[in-house]
Amino acid sequence: MKTLALLLTLVLSTFAISSSENQEICKSKTLDKFSSETVPGAQEFYRKCIERLESIDGSEFSDSLKKSSLQNREGLRSNFDLGIGVRSSGATEAFLAYSYFINPSKLIRVNLISLTGESEEKLENDSGEQVSIGISTKFTGSALNVLYKQFLGNSFYLAGGADYSSLEASYGFSSTSIFSGQDVSLGTIKKLSIDLRLGNQWQWENFTLGTDWVGFLIPLVTDSDLADNFPSRLDGPKNFKNSETSEATYLRFYLGWSF
Repeated sequence: MKTLALLLTLVLSTFAISSSENQEICKSKTLDKFSSETVPGAQEFYRKCIERLESIDGSEFSDSLKKSSLQNREGLRSNFDLGIGVRSSGATEAFLAYSYFINPSKLIRVNLISLTGESEEKLENDSGEQVSIGISTKFTGSALNVLYKQFLGNSFYLAGGADYSSLEASYGFSSTSIFSGQDVSLGTIKKLSIDLRLGNQWQWENFTLGTDWVGFLIPLVTDSDLADNFPSRLDGPKNFKNSETSEATYLRFYLGWSF
């Protein structure tokens, strides 16, 4: 989440830099025409200069909004983005991705993924509410995947490729529990999977916003080293173990810059 906030800050700072550049241009033009910024007519000249440049910038941005994402992808070759997502194993994804545009409707994408997170065990109380029991499953790991993405029209796409992941899990007292103790290792699952997903990616000038709504990981090769006394009655460990045979991904949101 922090990485997405940083990227958004960088995008907004780009517009701030543009405004600062306009001020410098108009200040220079004003001093070229007048001996000082305080002489009669100088401030009015400066104001009209700023309005003119801002109207040009605004019209260009307005034109990009009127174009479709497909039209805005024309001429682009590369994209970098940052994002987050969720896996059904219980792990949370944070990823850095690079995309190469073959053409406006096709691209190759490489994702470097960090897998972390904590899944708390909950029970339903007498009021029907889900409450934590102070036990959780914790995840650490990483993944790498390579995808081919095909746009079917403006922003909707289908993507497929390969995903290699290594995920380690343990369980014990949750981070919000008043108790503490040594976590018990659940083991490690390493797998090479087919990665299938669908989503939307929108393009405005160089700015990219997208999400993989849902995806599926179908393991081809699995190398697991699980604990002997596996607590399969708990939801967290059970979801972790089930990811050996299949895994789903949800709501991979990303922000990026294309050029």
